[in-house]
This record gives sequence, structure tokens and C-alpha cells, in this order.
Amino acid sequence: MLAARQLGEARQYTYPAPPHRRQPKPKRSPRRVPRLNRAAAAALVLAAVLCAFMVAHRHNTLVRLGYRAESLAAELAVLQKQNSERELTIAGLGALGRVERLARDRLGMTRPAGHLLVAPPAGVVAAADV
Repeated sequence: MLAARQLGEARQYTYPAPPHRRQPKPKRSPRRVPRLNRAAAAALVLAAVLCAFMVAHRHNTLVRLGYRAESLAAELAVLQKQNSERELTIAGLGALGRVERLARDRLGMTRPAGHLLVAPPAGVVAAADV
């Protein structure tokens, strides 16, 4: 017993310490953004939206002009083809053989009968009159 008493005196039994409780933090009111910052944020959002519209408008304009350029290039190719065809037609219409044939057939003209008329130079005619 003595030994038990000595052991019992050496040990003291206590209740475990209560868990440490944190003090509850005071509730914060929701953080308010000052009016000036709200206005600046609204202006920034508005500026971003306007920039987006400008970029979209520019892109739309470039696409539209690209399609217009393609259609004009196709129209130019057609007009160049028509121009070359008309140049060939003009060259054919101005050929001397064709003009002579039309003059004989439609206008009833004939070739001269072997006489060639030659006009003398201007100086020779003046000396003959003297």
C-alpha cells in the first residue's frame, strides 16, 4: 500500500484542458466600392465594349472590301477578254482587202483600168507654168 500511496501522491489526476476556442471574428460589413471607382469601372467596361465594336466593324469592312475586290477582279477579267476580242474585230474590219471587197460589192466601185495617176511634186508644177 505504501508503494501505491507513493505512486498515487506522485500522480495527480486532472481533467483535460478544454479545447482552445477562438474568439469569433466580428462580422464585416460587405466591402463597398466607392462611387468614384464604380464610375471608373463602368467607363472602363464601356471603353472595352466600344473597342470591341470598332474592331468588329473594321473586320467587317475589310471582309466586305475583300469580296468587292474579288468581284471587281472577275469583272476586269471579263472586260479584258471583251477588249481583246474587239481589238481583233477592229483589226479585221480595217484590213485593206476587206475594205476593197466591200467597196466593190456594196458601193459598186471598180478598179482603175490600168492607168496609174501620179501627182508631180509641187515644185515641178510651179516651174512648168512659168
